[in-house]
Amino acid sequence: MTEHARRLRVAITGAEGIIGGVLRASLSDRYDFINTTRTPVEFESTVVDIRDVDGLTAALRGSDAVVHLAALADAGGDWQGTLEHNIIGMRNVYEAALQAGVPRVVFASSNHAVAQFEVDASPTLYDLDDTRTIGTDCELRPDSLYGWSKAAGETLGRFYSDVHGLQVICLRIGWVLRVDDLWQQDMGVEVAPPLDQDSLSRRAGLGHEVPQGDAEHECARAGYVETGTAQT
Repeated sequence: MTEHARRLRVAITGAEGIIGGVLRASLSDRYDFINTTRTPVEFESTVVDIRDVDGLTAALRGSDAVVHLAALADAGGDWQGTLEHNIIGMRNVYEAALQAGVPRVVFASSNHAVAQFEVDASPTLYDLDDTRTIGTDCELRPDSLYGWSKAAGETLGRFYSDVHGLQVICLRIGWVLRVDDLWQQDMGVEVAPPLDQDSLSRRAGLGHEVPQGDAEHECARAGYVETGTAQT
C-alpha cells in the first residue's frame, strides 16, 4: 500500500462514550481507530486514564490525529472532578500528543463554553422569529465549571498551536442524546445548577438582568421536575 493510500490512524479518548460510539460506527471504513478507554470494554481498546500523561503518550504514539472526548461531562460537576478530568486530563492529552509526535488534536468543546449568553437571553432567544445567534465570534462566557473547563481547553489548544505548532480544532458540541427521545434523558448533567438568591443579587449589582422569580419557579416554568439532588 502506498503512503497516499494509507488509512489515517485516529486515536479516540473516551471511545466508550456516546460520540465515540458514533465515530466508531460511522467512520470505521475510513479510518483506523485507536480506541482508548478508562476501563476494559467489549471492543478493542487501550485502557488508560487521561490523568496518566506517560500512559497517554504511549497510547497515542503512531497516530495521525487524536479526537479528545474523555471528560467529566456534567454541567453540575464538582471542582475536584472537573480539575482532575477536564483540566489536568485535558492538558495531558495535548502534551501527550506533542510528545508522541501526533500532529493534530480535535478537542471536544461544548456550547457550555458560551452558554451564559443563552442564560441571559432566555427564554425569548428560543422564539422562532428571534434572529440572535451565539456564534464563534462571541467571547467565552461559561455557565458552569464544566463550561469553564471547555473554554480553558480551547485557549490551551491555542497555546499548543501557537507555541508548539500542533494543529488544533475545537468543536463546540451541543446535546447528543443516547436515545432519540428527550423525555428519557437525564437533564441533571446538561443543566447548570440554578443561581441562588445571593448570586442573583450580585449579578444585579453588576448590571445583569435578573430573571423574574426564584430558581425553583424558573426551573418549573422550563419544565424541569426535581428528583432527589438532580434535575430532570
